[in-house]
Amino acid sequence: MEERKHFVLVHGACLGAWCWYKVLTLLKLAGHHVSAIDLGASGVNSKRLDDEIASISDYLQPLMEFMACLPQEKKDLELTKMLVRPTGFFVEDLSKESLLTKEKFGSVDRVYVICKEDEVMKEDFQRAMIEDYHPKQVVSISAAGHMVMLSKPEELCQILLEDIAHK
Repeated sequence: MEERKHFVLVHGACLGAWCWYKVLTLLKLAGHHVSAIDLGASGVNSKRLDDEIASISDYLQPLMEFMACLPQEKKDLELTKMLVRPTGFFVEDLSKESLLTKEKFGSVDRVYVICKEDEVMKEDFQRAMIEDYHPKQVVSISAAGHMVMLSKPEELCQILLEDIAHK
């Protein structure tokens, strides 16, 4: 029997764990354990962005608490932070300390999914991000919009299963 992976699905800016409902269901049906986390002031997280989320640490606190609660042997789980993209939030925090170091962001194998029909971030911009962040692998999904987890969930799930869970 194949090893069951634990996927932690982390939404992008201005979303919530809800955006993963299609992919989460497909991964569970494939036999994997899946957790979708609401970051600070997102989804059902009750904190308010304007007065309770003062830093990126506040924003990421729910994810950090979740990761700290995992048993030590589960620390090698598959952390899926899809489409890591810059936003206008926490620019000051990010300018002080990079979260994208080898020891932090670099310790997680990443597969970048190019969304061919993304009208928010055009393919040229996506390719520039690939150059900056050096994912282990790059794949494309035709006709995928900005929120690939909603526009092409089956294709995204297939990539997660083939390129992450089965390696």
